[in-house]
Amino acid sequence: MRAVRILLTVAVVLMMTGSLLAADQQKKKAAAKKRPQPQRSVLDRLPMLKGVQFSDEQKSKLAELKKEIGPKLAEATKKMQALLTEEQKKARAAAMKAAREAGKKGQEARKAVEEAMKLTDEQKAKMAEIRKEMAELQKAVHQKLIGLLTPEQKEQLKKARAAEKKKPEPRAKKKPAATTGS
Repeated sequence: MRAVRILLTVAVVLMMTGSLLAADQQKKKAAAKKRPQPQRSVLDRLPMLKGVQFSDEQKSKLAELKKEIGPKLAEATKKMQALLTEEQKKARAAAMKAAREAGKKGQEARKAVEEAMKLTDEQKAKMAEIRKEMAELQKAVHQKLIGLLTPEQKEQLKKARAAEKKKPEPRAKKKPAATTGS
């Protein structure tokens, strides 16, 4: 009888421990999803660099370029983020997702996002200044990158761009039509 009690007690303790461990793991997973993703430099995201093989000298010059321009771009991004309220940030995220799902790109997507954020005139003016600053930085990056490339690498880029233009655009996801029960 005593052995049965001990076995039941151990079983109950194991079940409770298991459920607590599972809940703890779920909390860790949720926290991991909420962690902000590390900001990547514009140089890391340039699609034009795909497939280009750099020499060691070019890699060191790219690293210098990242050190020079990366912090400036990060600062401009922070300025832009600081302009927005939490409500506007949430609206922007939702609008970006909706635009992506609708297949909107470029100016069309940007316009939809800006409308959803409901920026004040002051915010719009400051955003325009920051965008201009970022565009100048990106132009400088592009010019310096092109200056680093050999004629063969420039040819690789031309081929890569031509191949990109030939790719068909992904179709927007269609939502199933709602049916009414009559």
